[in-house]
Amino acid sequence: MTPNPIADRLAERARGLTNTPALIEVPTDRRLTYGELRPRVSRMAAALTRRGLVPGSRVIVALPNGLSFAVAYLAILSRGGTAVPANPNMPPAEMLRLIRKVDPVLVVAAAPPDLPDVRFGRAGDLVIGRPRAELAPGSRRDQGPGHVLLFTSGTTGEPKQALLNLPQMLYTANAVARHHRLARGDIGFSPLPLFHVNAQVIGLLAALEAGSGLAIDDRFHAHDFWDRVSASGATWVNAVPAILTLLADRDGVVPDRVRFVRSASAPLPRPVLQKFESKFGPLILETYGLTEAASQVAANPLDPAHRRPGSVGLPVGVRLEVVDERGRVMPAGHEGEVRVGGPSVLTGYLDAPSDQASRSFRDGWFYTGDYGYRDDAGYLYLTGRMRELINRGGQKVAPREVEEILLGHPGVLQALVIGVPDPVLGEVVQAHVVPRKGGGARLTAELEALCQEHLGAYKRPTRIVLEKRLPVGPTGKLLRHVLRAQVLEAVSEG
Repeated sequence: MTPNPIADRLAERARGLTNTPALIEVPTDRRLTYGELRPRVSRMAAALTRRGLVPGSRVIVALPNGLSFAVAYLAILSRGGTAVPANPNMPPAEMLRLIRKVDPVLVVAAAPPDLPDVRFGRAGDLVIGRPRAELAPGSRRDQGPGHVLLFTSGTTGEPKQALLNLPQMLYTANAVARHHRLARGDIGFSPLPLFHVNAQVIGLLAALEAGSGLAIDDRFHAHDFWDRVSASGATWVNAVPAILTLLADRDGVVPDRVRFVRSASAPLPRPVLQKFESKFGPLILETYGLTEAASQVAANPLDPAHRRPGSVGLPVGVRLEVVDERGRVMPAGHEGEVRVGGPSVLTGYLDAPSDQASRSFRDGWFYTGDYGYRDDAGYLYLTGRMRELINRGGQKVAPREVEEILLGHPGVLQALVIGVPDPVLGEVVQAHVVPRKGGGARLTAELEALCQEHLGAYKRPTRIVLEKRLPVGPTGKLLRHVLRAQVLEAVSEG
């Protein structure tokens, strides 16, 4: 039998760390040691194999955060299958589209979705369904053993299939474990969705590689967050800017065991960093990750004295450069596109058009579409997405620069800046702001004055719209492209 790194690692951990905590399900306080985890994974793998799992075949995992997701995910990988993590809350019509797109042999769920063309049978606390082959005729193929199929917006905003193999993911997991200095007494706390690459690699696989533990919460609970962290015994927290924004607004006590709070998924606004650390101390570790690189790309040093606020840090496990439109490396302090390469980085999207592949993947590099610069010490600062730059009469405006000014006002909870069509300038800047409670009736005028004080005329929003909420993704990331589409649709209808 071909060696499998997941199966081998589970066996090694079961022998050497039999009584060490591996997984904790926070809402129920159900726990698995490494000695208990391996047989649980083996039983699930056997159940899936009886129903049709073979090396290379795809299995959709549509489970909520918890032990069941982790066990099913590891079971698929341990048998050389391809896991397709999916949002368990997607409506049946969306699940059917996913089935037609990826052609899985099985679907694992907590309860049978309303899908007449999928026959479900119970397997313990879960249900396992087998789709009819004609749902996606002719699309099934053997991609080789041990993959995870994820969907990413890439550089154009359209979802693309990113097929990561086990060596890529474990390479990153090892790099994370080394950089974060994860040891056998560590327990990570993750309220992030497990169908996202961050929670899978930074949380689950890095813990497995380090022999440390992972506490999995069902979601983010703002009101008693630090109590939940304390009860789990966590020593570090995996978070995103949306979570940190809400925590910075609340009182609480960070457990003494917590060494750092990791920020990923999107750049952390400087005002949020300052407010959080003024309340809780220098805990935040700013990082940068990409699905196309199996998650982590850069991170600040663990030592707070060597972190640089506003920077996502130094490369971790990858080659990283900032280049101009001709691929020439930019000197320190000069902006350009971020490109990355290395063992964890994809060489292309699955089934992507060749012209798209040539734009994003060239000469051993993935061109991220992120815009930024490096300082004299090599620290990376992200200034925005290249496709999100607003072209106001030939002058480029980075939305993040405007957002950070708006977020500096104590009455602002969230802010998104977009470009909207203008008959003379092509585009102008428009800001959408969610006020804090008690933000004040004069908030719009105060924000206009703030922008006038801190921004050049061409960067200032021509309109500031107060919103009750802004569109967010499953990790809490604000979705600029969705907001812009909503605004443009409203304009066209009006």
